[in-house]
Amino acid sequence: MIESLEELQKYVLEGADDFDDLIFKRSYMMTSPGCCEEEIEELKAALPGIPDSYTKLVEAINLNGIDVGYFEVCPASFNPEGMVANFIEGNKGEVLFWEYMQQYHLYSVATIDGYGIFVATASSPYKEGEIIIIDVDIYADKDNPEQWIHRLAQDFEQFLLIAGNLNQIKRQIKEDDSNYEEKKQEFLDCLKKLGVSEAYHQVWLSFF
Repeated sequence: MIESLEELQKYVLEGADDFDDLIFKRSYMMTSPGCCEEEIEELKAALPGIPDSYTKLVEAINLNGIDVGYFEVCPASFNPEGMVANFIEGNKGEVLFWEYMQQYHLYSVATIDGYGIFVATASSPYKEGEIIIIDVDIYADKDNPEQWIHRLAQDFEQFLLIAGNLNQIKRQIKEDDSNYEEKKQEFLDCLKKLGVSEAYHQVWLSFF
């Protein structure tokens, strides 16, 4: 079980050993530190109201182009200009989910196929720093947006730890799925050990 950011970094970095090509290694290079103090100030200026819980984390670890399992844990693909450029690129007006980002006062922080993942600002109807996920199917059912928007984690650190454990446990499922239910229960137990509110459990179980 992954219980800390240090353990998550070690787990993700181990994935780089499977590749010789630096381009493929890059998505596993969750190294420290992340943004420098000047970059954090630049980020805060570009994205007013971005929560401190998020900026403290990106100051501690590099997230530019990083994947944790199926999650790309940054707003956009790797940007050679650095993490701040990545965050700004992923929060431009033309990005998918922009209207909902504006409506609910959210900033894009991660993606997974078919979904956008966001952090809530103090102006949001959600708790400041809370991680929110929006299903792309919201565009086919605009009359019921709340059906496609869900709370995912209390903050970005918790989101990363859950994503890491999800990947680690799913990789242990046998090809014939004979231990699927056992591993699903293990993941649920993991959520409880991490102190994850039950309000977030159902969404995570849908990814299992």
